[in-house]
Amino acid sequence: NSFCTLLDGTTSRVDELVDVFSMLQRTRRACANSRWALGRMHRIVAVQRLPCTRAQLWAFGTDPRPMAEEGMPGMEFKITHPERLPAALYTGLTLQYTFNPLPAHTTLLGIPPSVMPRIAWTTLIPHVVDGRYLLETPLQSPYRLWHHEKFFLDVAERHGGGALNVEVVHYRMYDVPVLEPARRVAGRELRGFFGFRQRTQREKFGAVETVRHPASTPLSLQELVTTESWEAMPLPPSLGDAVDLTLPETLVFD
Repeated sequence: NSFCTLLDGTTSRVDELVDVFSMLQRTRRACANSRWALGRMHRIVAVQRLPCTRAQLWAFGTDPRPMAEEGMPGMEFKITHPERLPAALYTGLTLQYTFNPLPAHTTLLGIPPSVMPRIAWTTLIPHVVDGRYLLETPLQSPYRLWHHEKFFLDVAERHGGGALNVEVVHYRMYDVPVLEPARRVAGRELRGFFGFRQRTQREKFGAVETVRHPASTPLSLQELVTTESWEAMPLPPSLGDAVDLTLPETLVFD
């Protein structure tokens, strides 16, 4: 009888443990597929038309040194080993940076930027089409996901010529409630960063005018660029409907 009582108690305990384990498994699966675990996918589209050649834009737009030398105020963007930068980007290259996560005179949870630790970012270049396309993905960053494509195209002469820079970023942040202030700061800083990039390129090469195009039909990327540029692209960028390609510059966040 004592043995049967002990066995019944053990069986009951095992059943309880199985129930707890099953509940934990269900919770884990739910969290893995939830917004809490992954965060919402965001997209940045930056389009800029400039009065220069595609080769000139590629040389300037893929060189991290100008951002380090004339970086966004307060960001203190620094290349970890500038002496190791190659003469040209290549597939498989890794680049390391550090930067200040907060702009000057901004606090996060009451912490001033002067005492915040610098953020390390290691970028992998998994794919390069020389002079035309560049993909960046981080090996180390504060983001759950960061997929950054850069396209460099020739603008057709009928639309004024020059070069077109298109950047498309898809990113996710960790969606944990305590990080909500950090997410708001990150969104604001990304807008400032891409705006600063466009301003830097405009100051380097100059500005262009709006393309004349019938308002009844939106100007497509295939119409704007040369046939050779369109056919040489490894894949067309996902611009969406919010980008007006007649404008010299567009910056869209969603």
